[in-house]
Amino acid sequence: MALLIKRRPKRTKSPISLEEKEPKTEIELGTNVEEILKMLEERLDYTSDIGQRWLKFNHERALLVYFVPLMDSIKLNDHVIKPLLIEKEGEIKEVIQAASITPTKDLDEMISLMSRGASVLLIENDPLVYAIDSTKTATREVNQALNEKIIRGSQESFVESLDKNLNLMRQRFLDGSLIVRYIEVGSISRTRVAVLYLKNIANRDL
Repeated sequence: MALLIKRRPKRTKSPISLEEKEPKTEIELGTNVEEILKMLEERLDYTSDIGQRWLKFNHERALLVYFVPLMDSIKLNDHVIKPLLIEKEGEIKEVIQAASITPTKDLDEMISLMSRGASVLLIENDPLVYAIDSTKTATREVNQALNEKIIRGSQESFVESLDKNLNLMRQRFLDGSLIVRYIEVGSISRTRVAVLYLKNIANRDL
């Protein structure tokens, strides 16, 4: 007895259209220092670990902004603030003694550079902002976790210093999504505590 086997027609796959990714749009900062500061604070959800220092340079108002946990205070004062106070005018790269100075006019790049440990100088009526290397050099290495070892992922553990722990966390998030809120715990000890959250994930109503 012969069996007739009908073959199913092959399904033709529709061609997959590969859409080109849209280029990232830059958010230009402008030339007004207070407006740039407002843009930065709104983007960073008014995080508590931002430091500011108002100055005057080239006969214009200037503002230095940075993430406090990432800053080397000696490097910031000696190589950035003092030269600006003494010279008061000139070319930025000639006045400031730093390993690197990166000019930019994009908000996202500015935040990324700050998250890598740069202090950013804003000057009124200057279309560029200047990211100056002011990174803190760790005084104690962050060791591997002894009690909670993992096979995959980061092997680093927290230490006793709040600022060092915040430094470690800040370097993990370069897009400004990590927000810090300082609170005090205890009526006698008044221990400083940092509450951290990701602004695009955490429920703001909690």
